[in-house]
Amino acid sequence: MAASGEGDLKTNIAMLILDRLGAGGSYTEFYALDFDEEFVLMGHDGPAHLAIAEGRPVARALQLYHGKAGAGLSIEMKVRTGPVTILGVTQTADGRLKLVAAEGESIPGPTFRIGNTNSRIRFASGPRDFFDSWCSEGPTHHVALGVGHQLSRIRNAADLLGVAHHAGATFTAWLASWSWLPGQVSIAAVLPLFFPDGRLPSRRWRWALAVSGAGIALGAASLALQPGPLFLFPGVLNPYSDPALEPLVWIARLSFVLMAAGVVLAAVSVLVRYRRSQYRERQQLKWFAYAAAVAACTVVTTILLRATFDPSADLQLVAVAYWLSLGALPVAIGIAVLRHRLYDIDVLISRTFVYGSLLALAAGVYSASIRLFQYLFVQATGNKSDFAFVISTLILGAAFLPARKRIEQVADRWFNRRERKLDVFAEHVELVAGISVIDPRALARRLLNESMSALGCKAGEVRLLGRGADTLVVAHGELGSAPFALPIATPKARLGSISLAARPGRASYSSAEIAALTHATSVVAAALAPLMEEQPTEPALVR
Repeated sequence: MAASGEGDLKTNIAMLILDRLGAGGSYTEFYALDFDEEFVLMGHDGPAHLAIAEGRPVARALQLYHGKAGAGLSIEMKVRTGPVTILGVTQTADGRLKLVAAEGESIPGPTFRIGNTNSRIRFASGPRDFFDSWCSEGPTHHVALGVGHQLSRIRNAADLLGVAHHAGATFTAWLASWSWLPGQVSIAAVLPLFFPDGRLPSRRWRWALAVSGAGIALGAASLALQPGPLFLFPGVLNPYSDPALEPLVWIARLSFVLMAAGVVLAAVSVLVRYRRSQYRERQQLKWFAYAAAVAACTVVTTILLRATFDPSADLQLVAVAYWLSLGALPVAIGIAVLRHRLYDIDVLISRTFVYGSLLALAAGVYSASIRLFQYLFVQATGNKSDFAFVISTLILGAAFLPARKRIEQVADRWFNRRERKLDVFAEHVELVAGISVIDPRALARRLLNESMSALGCKAGEVRLLGRGADTLVVAHGELGSAPFALPIATPKARLGSISLAARPGRASYSSAEIAALTHATSVVAAALAPLMEEQPTEPALVR
């Protein structure tokens, strides 16, 4: 712990800085200047940093303290030879703190044996020029002495603490204090409004964009003009503000409300777009929503863990988690735009749900069972027992596999819906139709096979228009009574139909399954329309 003498709080800060840099930080002052051997004798009684001592420190008995009444022990040591740095804290004419530092070398040689931390320090410019330059900075007469050359690290610390005032530093700090907000908030409040096609869901959503834009503009303005210390740089006073602007603090509160409303509206827009969109755009929105959810959950979890286990810790862990999780968004957007492995999102969401639920369940069961059995052991024997951990582990092992099986069943029912196979099939048809010649009968067979596989039925048939009437092209099994039928048609013409038998158990087809099949038949009709206008389909039954 840094502790200065004589009530010198400024030097106490300098000692703390050098200590945190791992350089020591002994309390010292200038004793004498040796112009013959070109060194400055430096030392002080009292606070010494034992980690930077040359050899073993000595507790020397003094019959009379230096300039004080009474006798007692004092620490005597020399700072180890090699590169050293001295650091002082002073203030400018306008009352701002300033760091004054210099690098030198601790050299061997005799020093006073008077119970002080005495060292010979040589500076490159010699004692005369060094002392003139040092005094021109208006220093205090005490400094902190540390080992190693630390000037570059001290400059970095000064920048972070806001006590460096080199050209452009104040302006850069002011610019950085507010310029981050538009980009960061736009990711959550603006980007979802335009993803994935670059347009708003409808003209009515312009007011949502206006809310987000107003919140971002007011938020940036409030950060740029707030009086007092800059946001992110508490050691730097805002150079472009005035105390008279203090009543405008309501702007910051209003901007926070508007930005929060903008984020909520952006999330709602994603849900609205999802409900209106077709199969491909839905998969793109899933990727985006999944990445956003991962980023949000990561940051919230990190904040909760910090608050639970170490509330006094700084926010570095939260910042690292935020930036790492934010990297998931461009990856998700890239997948959505390029449509590469677009449908893997369903598997990814399913696995996240399964293993996230298992992890939460396992942690809850294990923690609760340990507390329960420890309580029972204390009640029965008066002491805790390691058997509580053994029993809890056995319970967790017994419950894991059944829980996993049940959660996977729920995930399959919610996320791995079979009708999505028809969406994948429809996308393949769209891609192939643009670059290859379509065989109507082969496409009809593929449509029937994909439909039966996705919807779980055992029989079906496809008929295509030929010579003025529907002709049976492909069939599997017997339709039986009351089959489900859908036309294969474009907006201009009907080209055929697909019929599917009732499913085992007479389970009806859901609205989502009917919508997926309708979309697949419309895509097939669009691919067949040019061919069937040129050449009517000939009867060719395939079973």
